[in-house]
Amino acid sequence: MKTLLPTDLRYFRETALRGSVNRAAAEQRVAPSAVSRQIRKLERGLGVELFVRHGKGVDLTEAGLRLLTHIRRAEIEETALLRDLADGTQADPLLRIACSSAFSTSFVARALTRVRVREPDVRFEVQTVSNEEATRLVSEERVDVAATFSTRPHEGIRVEHSVFIPTRVVLAVGHELADRESLALDDVLDFPYGLLRGQSSQRELLRAAARRSGRELRPVLEADQHDALLEFARTGGGVAFASILAVDEARRYGLSLVELRDPELRLRNAQLQTSPWRQPDRVQMVFVEEMITELGAAIGTPQP
Repeated sequence: MKTLLPTDLRYFRETALRGSVNRAAAEQRVAPSAVSRQIRKLERGLGVELFVRHGKGVDLTEAGLRLLTHIRRAEIEETALLRDLADGTQADPLLRIACSSAFSTSFVARALTRVRVREPDVRFEVQTVSNEEATRLVSEERVDVAATFSTRPHEGIRVEHSVFIPTRVVLAVGHELADRESLALDDVLDFPYGLLRGQSSQRELLRAAARRSGRELRPVLEADQHDALLEFARTGGGVAFASILAVDEARRYGLSLVELRDPELRLRNAQLQTSPWRQPDRVQMVFVEEMITELGAAIGTPQP
């Protein structure tokens, strides 16, 4: 992204956003010593300390936070200026999106199709990553919008939309629990089950619900993709868990979904996140609007 910022302010900005001189240097493709020199020069010129240094990286001082806020406001004006100077000669707009796998299969694709109807010149770049990575990417402005799940507030992002997404148990049609209207997690853990590998917001809440019943999660299958878990359930290997966003996909596999009623599982929301440092442009907001429509259709709620 083109910027009019001088080198010292650019290096300060990258270090502040990433919390690390080394990560800022990697982003700028320079040596960490070059970043450190520019920041020290800036601090000497301003007569203040901008960072508190520690073993894991850096934190902004009050003066550093004020400088970063000033820079981000200036960048909003800079973006408008560069757009005016381009006078219509800019390339087609690019919308960068990060989303978890629950969104990427169909939700984002359907939303993007409708965005293209409204904005025919737009191009898209979609990354499928973990929930935590999607939030990190949008907070660092490496993407424009994140579609992700969250169980707690995050600093450094703006939440454009947040909605509770129920969790379901995914079962083969003939499974003995498949005809139940709802289930407690404790009823399900007596059967073999699979989970997404690693940490996730869903796994975090399932663990909390299990511990309330004095149990620990012990999946017989851990996989990187939902597809493997759905196939595991379809072939009778056990059960899986999915958000209501996976209803269409699960039905294509011929599976049943039963609601989990544990209160812990009501703490997970689907969120559309943007950077708090600048207002989303027209194309970004069109995408957000289309995603809100998709989410509303999935959970059966009317949208504004």
